[in-house]
Amino acid sequence: MAIAEYIGYDATGRNTNNNELVEIGKELSKFIEHINETED
Repeated sequence: MAIAEYIGYDATGRNTNNNELVEIGKELSKFIEHINETED
């Protein structure tokens, strides 16, 4: 499970240049690929 605390924007909609969603997406893709490769 992952929780993104920073998504690239603050509460007012201003860009923060800090986006954890990119890294979470990469890790999720690796996890899904691993599940698909090891599935019977």
